[in-house]
Amino acid sequence: MSGGARPEIDPEVAADLALRASSQFDTDRTRGAVGVSGARWSPPKFVTQWPCRGKCGVLVDVDEFTVEVFAKFNRVLRQRDEQPLDASAIVFCDACRDQGKALAAQRNRQKVDAIGNAIRELKELAAQPETPRSLEQQRDILMKLRKHGHPDVDGLVLAIRESLSAKKKGRTV
Repeated sequence: MSGGARPEIDPEVAADLALRASSQFDTDRTRGAVGVSGARWSPPKFVTQWPCRGKCGVLVDVDEFTVEVFAKFNRVLRQRDEQPLDASAIVFCDACRDQGKALAAQRNRQKVDAIGNAIRELKELAAQPETPRSLEQQRDILMKLRKHGHPDVDGLVLAIRESLSAKKKGRTV
């Protein structure tokens, strides 16, 4: 290529660009869109109401698909001899859902703080001489960490032990 000569456009690309330009604002092209399942989209058909699982007691409209999935999961749970789901503990009204989202960051911060405090406490106990009381406290802290959803409690214990053994080796040298 020399100077300002433009490269020749591939005829297939040119045809695609022309088709896009001609159909870009065509409203007929999007009518009757077919979903992933092959069925045409339609607004949800509400068939029942379930109470909000928040404390407000509002009845929430439930669509046919949700009722079918609810029944399907309950069948599976019954086959496993497990307790079926309770319809009163499934849905949130818009207000309770928005309130829950607003409080989610606060709950997450509390959870992270609780895990951090438990880890610090566990490190302090592990650094002290082992006694039956300290071992019991360590077990309680480990259970608390598991309850709060720490992703790798066993790895944490191993890392603390390795850290302490490295410090002990460093002191004797």
